[in-house]
Amino acid sequence: MGLGNAPPAAGELSSARFASRRVLLSCPQAARRPPPPRAGHNTPCRARPPAPGRPSGASRRSMPIREPPQTRGCRGHQQTRPPGPGPPTGAHAARPRKIVFEDELPSRPLLGAKKPVVSIPGGHMLTPHPVPDYELKYPAVSSERERSRYAAVFQDQYAEFLELQQEVGSAQAKLQQLEALLTSLPPPRSQKEAQVATRVWREFEKKRMDPSFLDKQARCRYLKSKLRHLKAQIQKFDDQEDSEGSVYF
Repeated sequence: MGLGNAPPAAGELSSARFASRRVLLSCPQAARRPPPPRAGHNTPCRARPPAPGRPSGASRRSMPIREPPQTRGCRGHQQTRPPGPGPPTGAHAARPRKIVFEDELPSRPLLGAKKPVVSIPGGHMLTPHPVPDYELKYPAVSSERERSRYAAVFQDQYAEFLELQQEVGSAQAKLQQLEALLTSLPPPRSQKEAQVATRVWREFEKKRMDPSFLDKQARCRYLKSKLRHLKAQIQKFDDQEDSEGSVYF
């Protein structure tokens, strides 16, 4: 028989068993550790550990949600609009205000301020300023005949105006001299002087407010305005005739 097929001797078996016991006695944990299972169809699949550096589903942190910007409308209400370009989608979109300076606005009474009460004397009514009668009676000159009539009225009333102007001017000059004299007087030193000064001032006011004198003043002002109107109408007609009769080369 060959040497390769000879069975091991009894001494070799006993020495091998003794060596294995020594290993088990020296490592008791290895003796109690069960052998690893073999891979097969009935072996449960072990879950693969998560890769290092990547958080698991349980420890995954939720990302913060960015809220859309808030805007305030024209009345202070918050409105939401998208972060992208474009006009706001709110119901009250902010509009550019027209800057208006203070001097451009009409004068308005203050809130709560009461309008002043104007007392009108009995028998007097506020009436609009009437149009003078000469403006209605003497419109623009349209013919030579009408111009002659305007010129005749002007010459007739111009003489009356000169007479009234001289009379009214003389009376006004005397009243001004008397007023200056009364103003320059020293204060009265006795009761008699005070009475005299009071009487002189009373006479002065009476002459200045004399109805006939006031009528002459009003008539003088009226004639002056009427003559000025007639002169302007005649001058306009003459200028128009000169421009139409001129020949330009």
